Amino acid sequence: MMITYKINVTDGLKREIEQAIEDKVDEIADGEQFTVICGGKAICGTRSGDIVVIERIVEKIL
Repeated sequence: MMITYKINVTDGLKREIEQAIEDKVDEIADGEQFTVICGGKAICGTRSGDIVVIERIVEKIL
């Protein structure tokens, strides 16, 4: 699995995101958009084969 980021994030947050996605990646279908919760943030992305693209981070969830 390869994770690419379309946004700027710190290295520490990248590691947290990668760990959260690795736990769920088998549940995400190819071509499916997904959201995972990581440290109180919603991480939004899409899976395309072995590539996971992170498109957005929602900092505050109401």
